[in-house]
Amino acid sequence: MIPAEATDAVPARRQITIRDLLTHTAGISYGTDARVTEQYRDKALGSAAGWGWYTADKAEPKCTTMDRLGTLPFVAQPGEAFVYGYNTDTLGCVVERVSGMSLDAFFRARITGPLGMQDTRLFLPEAKRAGASGAVSSAGGAMRLRGPVREQAPFTPRPIRLPECLRQANRLRVDQ
Repeated sequence: MIPAEATDAVPARRQITIRDLLTHTAGISYGTDARVTEQYRDKALGSAAGWGWYTADKAEPKCTTMDRLGTLPFVAQPGEAFVYGYNTDTLGCVVERVSGMSLDAFFRARITGPLGMQDTRLFLPEAKRAGASGAVSSAGGAMRLRGPVREQAPFTPRPIRLPECLRQANRLRVDQ
Protein backbone atom coordinates (compact mmCIF):
# COMPACT_ATOMS: atom_id res chain seq x y z
CA MET A 1 0.00 0.00 0.00
CA ILE A 2 1.32 3.47 -0.87
CA PRO A 3 -0.10 6.17 1.42
CA ALA A 4 -1.22 9.43 -0.21
CA GLU A 5 1.60 11.40 1.39
CA ALA A 6 4.37 8.95 0.47
CA THR A 7 5.97 7.26 -2.51
CA ASP A 8 7.20 4.09 -0.77
CA ALA A 9 4.92 1.15 -0.06
CA VAL A 10 3.97 0.31 3.51
CA PRO A 11 2.46 -2.96 4.76
CA ALA A 12 -1.31 -3.28 4.94
CA ARG A 13 -2.61 -2.96 8.50
CA ARG A 14 -4.97 -5.88 7.98
CA GLN A 15 -6.05 -8.52 5.46
CA ILE A 16 -8.47 -7.62 2.69
CA THR A 17 -11.95 -9.06 3.31
CA ILE A 18 -14.70 -10.14 0.94
CA ARG A 19 -16.68 -7.15 2.22
CA ASP A 20 -13.81 -4.85 1.17
CA LEU A 21 -13.89 -6.34 -2.32
CA LEU A 22 -17.69 -6.07 -2.58
CA THR A 23 -17.64 -2.41 -1.50
CA HIS A 24 -14.50 -1.35 -3.42
CA THR A 25 -12.74 -0.51 -0.16
CA ALA A 26 -9.87 -3.00 -0.51
CA GLY A 27 -7.47 -0.29 -1.71
CA ILE A 28 -7.14 -1.98 -5.12
CA SER A 29 -7.17 0.47 -8.02
CA TYR A 30 -6.96 0.24 -11.80
CA GLY A 31 -3.47 1.70 -11.58
CA THR A 32 -4.60 5.21 -12.49
CA ASP A 33 -3.05 6.87 -9.43
CA ALA A 34 0.25 8.50 -10.43
CA ARG A 35 2.02 6.79 -7.52
CA VAL A 36 1.41 3.32 -9.02
CA THR A 37 0.76 3.86 -12.74
CA GLU A 38 4.23 2.88 -13.90
CA GLN A 39 4.32 -0.26 -11.74
CA TYR A 40 0.88 -1.35 -13.05
CA ARG A 41 2.00 -0.65 -16.62
CA ASP A 42 5.14 -2.79 -16.09
CA LYS A 43 2.85 -5.71 -15.11
CA ALA A 44 0.48 -5.11 -18.09
CA LEU A 45 -2.29 -3.87 -15.81
CA GLY A 46 -4.14 -0.56 -15.67
CA SER A 47 -3.98 1.39 -18.90
CA ALA A 48 -1.44 -1.11 -20.31
CA ALA A 49 -4.19 -3.76 -20.22
CA GLY A 50 -6.16 -1.90 -22.89
CA TRP A 51 -9.53 -0.24 -22.85
CA GLY A 52 -11.72 -1.70 -20.17
CA TRP A 53 -8.70 -2.72 -18.05
CA TYR A 54 -10.78 -5.36 -16.26
CA THR A 55 -10.34 -9.05 -16.98
CA ALA A 56 -13.66 -9.95 -18.62
CA ASP A 57 -12.40 -9.31 -22.14
CA LYS A 58 -8.98 -10.93 -21.73
CA ALA A 59 -7.79 -14.38 -22.80
CA GLU A 60 -5.50 -14.72 -19.79
CA PRO A 61 -7.07 -16.66 -16.90
CA LYS A 62 -8.54 -14.33 -14.29
CA CYS A 63 -6.46 -15.73 -11.40
CA THR A 64 -3.21 -15.39 -13.38
CA THR A 65 -3.95 -11.69 -13.72
CA MET A 66 -4.90 -11.41 -10.03
CA ASP A 67 -1.67 -13.17 -8.99
CA ARG A 68 0.23 -10.47 -10.91
CA LEU A 69 -1.91 -7.76 -9.29
CA GLY A 70 -1.02 -9.18 -5.87
CA THR A 71 2.62 -8.21 -6.43
CA LEU A 72 1.73 -4.51 -6.78
CA PRO A 73 1.09 -1.86 -4.14
CA PHE A 74 -2.46 -0.70 -3.58
CA VAL A 75 -3.40 2.95 -3.04
CA ALA A 76 -5.27 2.78 0.28
CA GLN A 77 -5.38 0.67 3.41
CA PRO A 78 -8.05 -2.06 3.31
CA GLY A 79 -11.39 -0.76 4.58
CA GLU A 80 -10.37 2.89 4.71
CA ALA A 81 -11.31 4.41 1.33
CA PHE A 82 -13.47 3.78 -1.72
CA VAL A 83 -11.13 2.97 -4.60
CA TYR A 84 -12.64 1.82 -7.89
CA GLY A 85 -10.49 -0.95 -9.31
CA TYR A 86 -9.96 -4.67 -9.81
CA ASN A 87 -12.17 -5.62 -6.84
CA THR A 88 -14.85 -7.57 -8.71
CA ASP A 89 -12.21 -9.24 -10.87
CA THR A 90 -10.53 -10.34 -7.65
CA LEU A 91 -13.87 -11.68 -6.39
CA GLY A 92 -14.20 -13.64 -9.62
CA CYS A 93 -10.82 -15.25 -8.89
CA VAL A 94 -11.94 -16.07 -5.33
CA VAL A 95 -15.05 -17.81 -6.73
CA GLU A 96 -12.92 -19.76 -9.22
CA ARG A 97 -10.45 -20.91 -6.56
CA VAL A 98 -13.10 -21.84 -3.98
CA SER A 99 -15.42 -23.60 -6.45
CA GLY A 100 -12.75 -25.19 -8.64
CA MET A 101 -14.67 -23.95 -11.72
CA SER A 102 -14.23 -21.08 -14.14
CA LEU A 103 -16.41 -18.11 -13.24
CA ASP A 104 -18.55 -18.68 -16.34
CA ALA A 105 -19.05 -22.37 -15.45
CA PHE A 106 -19.87 -21.43 -11.84
CA PHE A 107 -22.51 -18.92 -12.94
CA ARG A 108 -24.08 -21.48 -15.31
CA ALA A 109 -24.05 -24.27 -12.69
CA ARG A 110 -25.08 -22.30 -9.61
CA ILE A 111 -26.97 -19.20 -10.79
CA THR A 112 -28.18 -18.88 -14.37
CA GLY A 113 -28.72 -22.63 -14.99
CA PRO A 114 -31.01 -23.18 -11.98
CA LEU A 115 -32.90 -20.02 -12.95
CA GLY A 116 -33.48 -21.40 -16.46
CA MET A 117 -31.39 -18.65 -18.05
CA GLN A 118 -29.73 -20.92 -20.60
CA ASP A 119 -28.56 -18.13 -22.91
CA THR A 120 -27.04 -15.91 -20.21
CA ARG A 121 -23.25 -16.20 -20.16
CA LEU A 122 -20.10 -14.22 -19.55
CA PHE A 123 -18.82 -15.19 -22.99
CA LEU A 124 -21.23 -15.98 -25.81
CA PRO A 125 -20.21 -19.04 -27.89
CA GLU A 126 -19.61 -18.33 -31.57
CA ALA A 127 -22.61 -20.49 -32.57
CA LYS A 128 -25.00 -18.30 -30.56
CA ARG A 129 -23.68 -14.89 -31.65
CA ALA A 130 -25.77 -14.51 -34.79
CA GLY A 131 -29.03 -14.48 -32.87
CA ALA A 132 -27.86 -12.28 -30.02
CA SER A 133 -29.48 -8.99 -29.23
CA GLY A 134 -27.30 -5.91 -29.02
CA ALA A 135 -24.82 -5.37 -26.24
CA VAL A 136 -23.44 -2.14 -24.88
CA SER A 137 -19.77 -1.45 -25.52
CA SER A 138 -17.54 1.29 -24.22
CA ALA A 139 -14.81 0.61 -26.78
CA GLY A 140 -13.29 3.77 -28.15
CA GLY A 141 -14.36 5.80 -25.14
CA ALA A 142 -18.03 6.13 -26.07
CA MET A 143 -21.01 4.01 -25.04
CA ARG A 144 -22.67 2.44 -28.07
CA LEU A 145 -24.87 -0.48 -28.94
CA ARG A 146 -23.07 -3.32 -30.69
CA GLY A 147 -24.44 -6.22 -32.66
CA PRO A 148 -27.86 -6.91 -34.13
CA VAL A 149 -30.88 -5.68 -32.24
CA ARG A 150 -34.01 -7.80 -32.48
CA GLU A 151 -37.52 -6.52 -32.00
CA GLN A 152 -38.62 -7.51 -28.57
CA ALA A 153 -42.01 -7.66 -26.97
CA PRO A 154 -42.68 -4.75 -24.62
CA PHE A 155 -41.63 -5.47 -21.06
CA THR A 156 -44.50 -5.67 -18.62
CA PRO A 157 -43.34 -5.62 -15.02
CA ARG A 158 -45.11 -7.98 -12.67
CA PRO A 159 -45.15 -7.87 -8.90
CA ILE A 160 -42.85 -10.25 -7.14
CA ARG A 161 -42.95 -11.60 -3.62
CA LEU A 162 -39.73 -11.11 -1.75
CA PRO A 163 -38.72 -13.67 0.83
CA GLU A 164 -39.67 -12.62 4.36
CA CYS A 165 -36.02 -12.22 5.39
CA LEU A 166 -35.41 -9.65 2.64
CA ARG A 167 -38.53 -7.65 3.44
CA GLN A 168 -37.63 -7.43 7.11
CA ALA A 169 -33.88 -7.00 6.70
CA ASN A 170 -34.21 -4.12 4.27
CA ARG A 171 -37.47 -2.72 5.67
CA LEU A 172 -38.94 -2.71 2.21
CA ARG A 173 -42.56 -1.91 1.62
CA VAL A 174 -43.78 -4.61 -0.70
CA ASP A 175 -47.32 -4.80 -2.00
CA GLN A 176 -48.59 -8.31 -1.55
